[in-house]
Amino acid sequence: GDDAGLAPERATHLRRSALARLYLQEVFEPNHRASDIPAGDPLLARALVDPRHVHPTIHEVCQVVVGPPGKFDPETTPKTTEDPRWRAQASDRLAHLAEFAEEVVPPGDPDACTLLARLRPFAPKDDDQIVVRVESAGGFDLDACAELAQDGSCEQPRFAPEWTSVVRDGPVPGFRPPFFSRFGLHFVLVHAVLPAKSPDALGFTEEVRASVTPRWRAEAYAKLIEDLRTRAAVQILGAKRDP
Repeated sequence: GDDAGLAPERATHLRRSALARLYLQEVFEPNHRASDIPAGDPLLARALVDPRHVHPTIHEVCQVVVGPPGKFDPETTPKTTEDPRWRAQASDRLAHLAEFAEEVVPPGDPDACTLLARLRPFAPKDDDQIVVRVESAGGFDLDACAELAQDGSCEQPRFAPEWTSVVRDGPVPGFRPPFFSRFGLHFVLVHAVLPAKSPDALGFTEEVRASVTPRWRAEAYAKLIEDLRTRAAVQILGAKRDP
């Protein structure tokens, strides 16, 4: 038969494996779909408010910043970065690196920000006037507010408007030509823009359910296996106690 040439233990193992796969396909998975997750399941409840699923429009950005040494000081740093002589030096410092990056870093590459960071050694060395920093990829809500007015409007944006206005204007994915802000000279790569996601959006709950289904199903399967092991152990102990 089908077991010809197989050791009995091997044949038994293969039959059990086939039955297990059949059970998963015909019984377990059809009863553990996204729509089968209970409304009060903790995994689903956490996902429905998780920032990965509920967020404003997010710009994924990495950048090279040419600025003065030390931490940003709102009183002194802008005086330096607005000085025409300093700006000329900063532009010279960044020009080669920006040109090289646009030649060798594909903006749409998943590792584009990592590739940009690897170009740092090609920039001139820092000195007591200018420092070149590479900031790794991060997600930015360009409309985020640091301080609200009494009427609910934004009194103080979280990010410098002269920076956000350039970041949001241009191709995605794509580089932004070098530009100045109060922090210094920026060369920005906008890697992606994640559209806003709201619990009120059509299909939101279904999308979240689908995203957590693999983990929910895996946890349910692990619980099933543990329950079967417990029941088997009880049956074995009961059989040993039989006269």
